Amino acid sequence: MYTRLTIFVLAAGLSALVGFSSVAVAAEFEDGNAAFSRGDFATAAKWWRVAAEQGNAAAQYNVGKAYANGQGLPQNYSYAALWFEKAANQGLPQAQRHLDYIRKIVNQRMAAAEQGDVAARYDVMTLSASSSAAAVDYNAVYVWFSKAAEKGDADAQLGLGRLYENQHAVTRDLIVAYMWFSIAATKGDPLAQQEKDRLAAQMQAFELNYANSRVRRCVQSRYRYCG
Repeated sequence: MYTRLTIFVLAAGLSALVGFSSVAVAAEFEDGNAAFSRGDFATAAKWWRVAAEQGNAAAQYNVGKAYANGQGLPQNYSYAALWFEKAANQGLPQAQRHLDYIRKIVNQRMAAAEQGDVAARYDVMTLSASSSAAAVDYNAVYVWFSKAAEKGDADAQLGLGRLYENQHAVTRDLIVAYMWFSIAATKGDPLAQQEKDRLAAQMQAFELNYANSRVRRCVQSRYRYCG
């Protein structure tokens, strides 16, 4: 969730979009609209999600807004962008506008993070753990994390590990992900330690030995030979 984002996205209240519903999912979509009218946002989101997963563009749009505003679903801009993208791909112009706006906000947070804004750094770190690339230019995130990681920044090292684990901007590589988690953990980052332990539990002994040798090589070279 993005509870610490300082910019409130899509300030306008969540409104149910009527129309565009196919016969097959009309009942679920309308059940969602009815629940929204009663102020039961959780139930509305549940029914819209059912219709959205069956390809209903209006429901996909509404699910995106539910995620964006945190009404009926945990606030999560990456998931919001994912659903907006699905609806936009079906020709819904409202969804494309919202998707573009979220991307603009994400770019602003990245720029602030590069300038050292602590809250923005947290936001970008959260995005690095996301499974959705709809809202994020992960190539830019990778460049920023790489530069900062080479200077010994533990947050960036943790972020790089997540990019490698989630296959954002790079080929998925759990050995390299473990390496960066491990390096960040040595600096006292408890989340990095958790991530390191989680991956270690999934690895065989020979993989773990090799990963630890990569850690030593990277650190001893002062981050010059970490690839």
